Amino acid sequence: MFKNSMVRLVKDFTRKSETDSPVTTLSNGGGESAPIQDNVNVKERRWSLDKVLFYALVFFTPIFFLPTTLFPVNSNKQLFVGAVLFVALLYVVAKFLSGGKVVVPKTWALYSVSVLFLAVLTSAIFSQARDVSFLGQSPDSLFWVSAYILAFLLGLVILKDKQAILTSAFAYVASMGLLVLFAFLQFSGVTFLPFDFAKSLSFNPVGTSFSVAFVIAAAFCGLLSFLITHKVFDKRLRVTLWVLVGLFALFILQVNLWSMWLTLALTFVVISLIVAYSTMQTKQVSMRPLLVPFLVIIIALSGIFLSLNIPSFVKFPAEVSPTFNATVDITKNSLGGVRALWGTGPGTFSYNYSLYRPVNINNTQFWGIQFNQGYSSFVSNVSTWGILGALALLAVLFAFYKTILLGIMKSAKDRKDSMLHSVAIGAFAVSLFFGISLFVYKGNSVSYMLLFLSATVGMTALYELGVLKSIKLELFGSLQKMLIASLAAIVLGSVALGSFYFLGQQYLGQVYTAQAVKVYQKDKNLNKALEKLDKALKTNKNDDDIARVSSQALMLRLGEVANDTSVTAANRNSQASALFENAAKAASMAVNINSKELQNWLQVGQVYAQITGLVDKAEDVAISAYDKAQELDPFNPSLPLAQARVYVGLSDILQGRIASATAIEQQELASRRLNALNGAVEKLEEAIELKDDYATARFLLASAYKKLGNLDAAIVQIQKIAKDNPKDANIALQLGLFYYQSENFSLARGEFERALDIASGVFGNARYFLALTYDKLGDSGTAIQHMEKVLQGNQDSELVKSILVNLRAGRPALAGLEDVTPPETGGAQGPTLP
Repeated sequence: MFKNSMVRLVKDFTRKSETDSPVTTLSNGGGESAPIQDNVNVKERRWSLDKVLFYALVFFTPIFFLPTTLFPVNSNKQLFVGAVLFVALLYVVAKFLSGGKVVVPKTWALYSVSVLFLAVLTSAIFSQARDVSFLGQSPDSLFWVSAYILAFLLGLVILKDKQAILTSAFAYVASMGLLVLFAFLQFSGVTFLPFDFAKSLSFNPVGTSFSVAFVIAAAFCGLLSFLITHKVFDKRLRVTLWVLVGLFALFILQVNLWSMWLTLALTFVVISLIVAYSTMQTKQVSMRPLLVPFLVIIIALSGIFLSLNIPSFVKFPAEVSPTFNATVDITKNSLGGVRALWGTGPGTFSYNYSLYRPVNINNTQFWGIQFNQGYSSFVSNVSTWGILGALALLAVLFAFYKTILLGIMKSAKDRKDSMLHSVAIGAFAVSLFFGISLFVYKGNSVSYMLLFLSATVGMTALYELGVLKSIKLELFGSLQKMLIASLAAIVLGSVALGSFYFLGQQYLGQVYTAQAVKVYQKDKNLNKALEKLDKALKTNKNDDDIARVSSQALMLRLGEVANDTSVTAANRNSQASALFENAAKAASMAVNINSKELQNWLQVGQVYAQITGLVDKAEDVAISAYDKAQELDPFNPSLPLAQARVYVGLSDILQGRIASATAIEQQELASRRLNALNGAVEKLEEAIELKDDYATARFLLASAYKKLGNLDAAIVQIQKIAKDNPKDANIALQLGLFYYQSENFSLARGEFERALDIASGVFGNARYFLALTYDKLGDSGTAIQHMEKVLQGNQDSELVKSILVNLRAGRPALAGLEDVTPPETGGAQGPTLP
């Protein structure tokens, strides 16, 4: 089907429009022209290995994914792009060494992309997290920047004839057609892929839901620009292309995003000027070609200023990002000293965000999110690449647009080939849209790659039209050139091979990790999961994610062993000790690989927190690890909370030891327990200072105050939580319990009744304590009524039966009963605290 459609496209070209010249010529860069060769040779050239690889890169990059790793899109797309570019590079180098000559269009972009590569390389070398910066999956990593640049350069070398250019353009349109159909189905809830991750509404092969929309909007700009500047004669092809434009437009309307409308408006303002200029060159002045661009601009401006209310039949998952001001502040704060030149390193914006994010974000529901990019891709890149990298990116965009714009203007005067002229305009529209979007939205690897690919297609189309000069590099005839070229080819091939090898290791490790997770999710078999994780670690010892997941799995296995009564205590202790040592070793390995990753330090803290009281000084290691985490994320209230939990856990263990200790030991243990509880209070107050409505911290603080014997202070904390969550039945129950324990039975009754009211009467625990409270208030009749209702739902509860016997006999409800724990009556049937 793909090939047949291309044949129709080629046939359409052969039906010359009135402005086409009778003979299409190719410029060889020296001012001479050569006619296009016969169809057989054109066909052979069109499907050579290097061109097929380039078509595959254009077609598959936006839509490629595999279910083999934990991250089906990013890691698999990275491997695919790396493999295609690696093979294409080797093929092109081999052709150059055998043919002795390579010719590319002359453009300042050749120099600007080289400067961009050197700037990002420098940033990666001085990065605070080199592994992330060199081969990371972030779109600004050295790997991806090298991929964009290499794809651009290979395109200039590979696309040397009209059919190859048209095939590339068609591959792009076909890919976008599949993407928009998938997006409509996915966001409408129609999932057809047989993978669990694909059932999620948020899944797509590009990235976030809005990033898909930006990619489709760019395709809309490119295809519409082509159609309004070139008449497609084949009716079926013309209808197909216009239907695609309609689908793209409908999707854009469904998204209805302000930043997208702005990008569309600016793009079509420039396209309108190009169309107007091209129309003027035909000496047939007409406003007709400008009607469609003007309509797009009007609709886009309406979306910007009038906030269009468009009925939607698709659902887009929520997407949040830091504000523009917050992103600018984070960028400014991260560029201290010499780092202003080369930034903190590619892929490190999330670390900068953690360090410098505004503390007031803790008052929002997004306080726990660690963002990988800021408000816009460009501002984020200033933070990670530094001033040099940002200026280099601007130079690349300037070189792209200047080269293509000047070429389009010259082509409009010559009018040699209306189709290639329109392809150049369409490619320019795509690259311009993505270029503008870098300043108003987050970029990803797909949008960056399409920006560079569209630029190379536009330039090669203009070169084919003869409006761009060429640069010719000849190998033969000079021994010095041969030696330099051979050495450069060897170095380039070695670097490419080495990079692909490490990328393959990284990918295989991710595959084993994904298998481990799937094994555990399916069978809960930690032994098999650990075998897979061991393979992953042996395959790639430089992936902190694998090391961290291994540590987590080992601690889960430790929990299983600790509760396994089928083995002797000695054997159980021996296994548990070995598992702990391996878990701690894996967590330390993750920290050594990437000490800037917050999650690695958290894993160290969690490993030692779980064995606090069992291993000497374990609590000190845990607290120290959380301190390191706080250095990386100083405004995160969950970190002092984690430290407080260590202190509270230690205090409970010490309390358990006091009863069996000697008098001197009891005094020492009591002192240590008091210090631990005071430490917990200090850390919890720190957490609440960072986030005033942090209910989890206030609950634990109330518990700490209770353990210290300060019930009044504990009640104050629960009252604050209840005030912030007036519709939560469980919180009302907790406040009632504190009132009950402080013997303020009137207030306790009010809270228990409020909990029942919120839960529509279905809350056994609240009713149980309400009955006990009425007994304390001297109203045994009402106490009996409530306890009988508790018994209806818990007919096997001996405790409830005994309480009723006491109440009916006129005795206190708990007379002779030591256990006051309520029966398993379940929680409230109503809102609960997360």
